[in-house]
Amino acid sequence: MKPCAEWTDDCQGKKDYDGPIITIATRYWPDHTANAALLLHHQGDPIPLIEVNISDDSLIAVQAKVEVWVHEQYATLIDILRKHYTSPDDRQSLFNKEAQ
Repeated sequence: MKPCAEWTDDCQGKKDYDGPIITIATRYWPDHTANAALLLHHQGDPIPLIEVNISDDSLIAVQAKVEVWVHEQYATLIDILRKHYTSPDDRQSLFNKEAQ
């Protein structure tokens, strides 16, 4: 696996190496169903890390359920990143500031 990043020209001879790592993708259909996925980007097609199929009686209800699921996945990712990249006494960390 390789990151989905590429070198691009910036101004004044500088170069940038940028690309996505993880995204949320959701598709809603008129029969009040949706598929939501957390995707890992690499060179090639994104790889689903986790997916969920959601259905309910209306667009609004499906959207609410999707948003709850996305917030849960976001919280899980933040927890994983916090554990890996910070220590308990790292007071300058973005993750520790967010928790306050």
